[in-house]
Amino acid sequence: HFGLALMDYTHFSSPIRRYPDLIVHRALKEFILKLTLSDKFTEGVDFVSLGEKTSERERRAMDAERFVTRRKQCWFMKPKIGETFSGIISGLIGKGLFIQIPEFGTEGFLPIEALGGFYQFDEDHMCFRKRPGHTVLSVGDPMEIQVFAVEVEEGQITFSLFEKK
Repeated sequence: HFGLALMDYTHFSSPIRRYPDLIVHRALKEFILKLTLSDKFTEGVDFVSLGEKTSERERRAMDAERFVTRRKQCWFMKPKIGETFSGIISGLIGKGLFIQIPEFGTEGFLPIEALGGFYQFDEDHMCFRKRPGHTVLSVGDPMEIQVFAVEVEEGQITFSLFEKK
């Protein structure tokens, strides 16, 4: 561990949540009780391969959870196309802004073209700047948005800027 300046270390969470943590708990228990890891514990076990496989499975489970959650959010938002909500800028990339609707805990994308005017992405300061006038849009800023489109199959919610008439 670089930050702790240690060659050997471990960390773990509740063993009921992750199989790798259960393995660490079992190894620590074995070592504490016997001051060694018995052949019975380590025989025939490739811990590197086991760690890689369990980490890969954990990533797959997380991806599946995100996939389903995103589709459920889209399914929920689809009937709300055209409705207006108060959102908060939760992320920025060169092509636009990610806006979260705290009321629902869902997030969508506002393409930069939808903002109108000339905005320039400032990657160093993680904001969009508008010239002239120097309007700045940053993470955490509130924004009134309208649900423009929802593509359930793609897991995409697109917003437009709400403009008062």
